[in-house]
Amino acid sequence: MQNIKYLILLITILLIASATISFSQNKINRSKLYSDFALKKSRQEYKNELNEKIKSVFGKELSSSNEDEWKSLFREVGLYYYRTG
Repeated sequence: MQNIKYLILLITILLIASATISFSQNKINRSKLYSDFALKKSRQEYKNELNEKIKSVFGKELSSSNEDEWKSLFREVGLYYYRTG
């Protein structure tokens, strides 16, 4: 009798746990997923801005007054995995 009560309790706990886990998960509505950067137009605009910044910064001589500008450019280029051509 004790084993049956234990078994029923165990099954009940497992059912509650599995129901809680499955009902608590957020369902993703794929039709509402959206990212500005993922749009081809936005990527192209960003790449054009980055190219202009490269031309601007590389046109200047590196000095202590514009060191942060150079660091920022290298960080952006590294993040974008920039490739010529």
